Amino acid sequence: LAVYRTCGKLNLPVGIMCFKGLDKHYADILRLIAASPETTLIIDHFGFTNLSDIGDNLFNLLLSLAEYPQVHVKISASF
Repeated sequence: LAVYRTCGKLNLPVGIMCFKGLDKHYADILRLIAASPETTLIIDHFGFTNLSDIGDNLFNLLLSLAEYPQVHVKISASF
């Protein structure tokens, strides 16, 4: 947490790779956002979510982070 806060103070973004799915990291991401709202957070690879016609709960979790202006999603590849 100290490194995350320091990055915010130095205006350095922090990237997170959500291996095994966004749901495994979601609570921790919310804690980071609350603890240091000035830190820019980048979630890599769509947060390892999938898009489907039926809909994906993980993608909905990702969309719920849209309320935080400091959170960005990197769309480099979908796994």
